[in-house]
Amino acid sequence: MSTGYYVVFLDHDDLIAPNLFFEAADKINYNKNLDIIYYDEDKISLEGVRCDPFFKPKKHNLKLFNSLRYKERSSNTSRWF
Repeated sequence: MSTGYYVVFLDHDDLIAPNLFFEAADKINYNKNLDIIYYDEDKISLEGVRCDPFFKPKKHNLKLFNSLRYKERSSNTSRWF
């Protein structure tokens, strides 16, 4: 069970950018009221080539947010979100 204030959702085969946690902490320190941070994501082929990018909109859209897989993968959320 997590004990921190934020939870990061990743799959067993996810690769993350080396600065992911620094960037998340930077955003949280800038705005203490954040409940969720989500990231763009790519698939990586067996050859190591990025493909099938999923660019998530930068402007919040609640209807789109609830209809797509924003929360399930590549996101940080507060434990109370």
